Amino acid sequence: MEIKNVHLGKTVRDKDEVEFTLFHDGRSVRFKCTRTDYDWNVYYYAVEENNWLPKEGKFKDIVNRETGYILLTTRHQFIEEIWKNNQLNQQ
Repeated sequence: MEIKNVHLGKTVRDKDEVEFTLFHDGRSVRFKCTRTDYDWNVYYYAVEENNWLPKEGKFKDIVNRETGYILLTTRHQFIEEIWKNNQLNQQ
């Protein structure tokens, strides 16, 4: 599993926002996520370039269905780690 194409930003309401692509076994899925006061919410995902779909179901189920990767942490832990790693890379 590999994380690429990470974009960090802010929403119009000044909330942290991250987009990233998860690659696994030649398949990929892209996510748009926003931080709330207590968690990371996933709102959209794309299997094809720029074809965003509203998230329905659990994050880990979408990851597994679209890439075959089994997520071993919580959604919050997984996205928070991506956020932290890329904040360090941008400094």
